[in-house]
Amino acid sequence: MSAFSITSMAQLWASSSSSSSSSSSSSSSLPSTISTPLEVAGWVVSFRSSKKVAFAMLQDGSHAQSIQVVFPLALLESQPALRHLSAGCALRLLGHWVSSQGHEQTHELLVQEVLHLGGVEDPLTYPIQPKPLSVDFLRSVPHLRQRTGTVGAVSRLRHGLMRAVHDYFDQHGFCWVATPILTPTDAEGAGERFRVHASGMDGQLEPFFDVPMFLTVSGQMEAEAQAMGLYVWPYVSSRTLSHVTALG
Repeated sequence: MSAFSITSMAQLWASSSSSSSSSSSSSSSLPSTISTPLEVAGWVVSFRSSKKVAFAMLQDGSHAQSIQVVFPLALLESQPALRHLSAGCALRLLGHWVSSQGHEQTHELLVQEVLHLGGVEDPLTYPIQPKPLSVDFLRSVPHLRQRTGTVGAVSRLRHGLMRAVHDYFDQHGFCWVATPILTPTDAEGAGERFRVHASGMDGQLEPFFDVPMFLTVSGQMEAEAQAMGLYVWPYVSSRTLSHVTALG
């Protein structure tokens, strides 16, 4: 199957919500696509197994809520490796989106076929385990910390806020411009502290560009130039309100 046939978890939960709201039976109603096998892909958040059935919580990053996938006994017997799933394993599955018999979720994926299984080299040392993880620890695994609920929630919140700000200015006729991070303009004395250098072969610092280049501390200067021909608003990152006040 093509990668474009994969159904995201955001789509699954959206279909469940729409079907539930349009039916008086609420959570017992099923999506209209229930008769069609769905292909999903993601990583295992947690896994538990019994003699006759196994369950995994699967996440793909498209929705804050993971989905529960159910492996029936026949599948477990034909693929014994499924008994050894752990947090972080990659799965690509084919199954049916059905009403859940449990109480913690309204729907779950009843797995029909495992299209791909990618294991974890050492399940015991995989850093994102289904347990509380400190912020200090998450700083040490920047390539995986987005898989946690805390960092995922903060990222989604920031996305929503930035989208709302962009939408507001867009609706009022403004054009968003990206102010440069590196600039030859020594704004507000930044050249004394934030000049861009490269480390030479002998360990000595030397210019990286043909002209002096600085890490800018002022998006306002670029915004003022852009404003000569556009109705603009820049995103200015600052610890104080001085830049925002100046732009106002």
